[in-house]
Amino acid sequence: MTLVQVARRVGYVIGSVVMAWLAVSLVAGVLFGHTSVGNPIVGTVVLVVGGLIYREIIRREVKTA
Repeated sequence: MTLVQVARRVGYVIGSVVMAWLAVSLVAGVLFGHTSVGNPIVGTVVLVVGGLIYREIIRREVKTA
C-alpha cells in the first residue's frame, strides 16, 4: 500500500466520521435538544454510522477498481 493510498483511506475515515457526526447531531438535536450534546450514546452512534459509511465507500472503491 503506497503513501497516497494510506492518505486516501485516512481522508475517508475522517470524512465518514464528520458526515456521521453532522447527521447524528442534527437528528439527536431535534429529538432530544441540548441534552444530546456530549452524550456517550450519541458518540457511539456516530462511530457506528461512520464505520458503515466508510465500509460503503471502500466497497464501492474496490468494486470499480
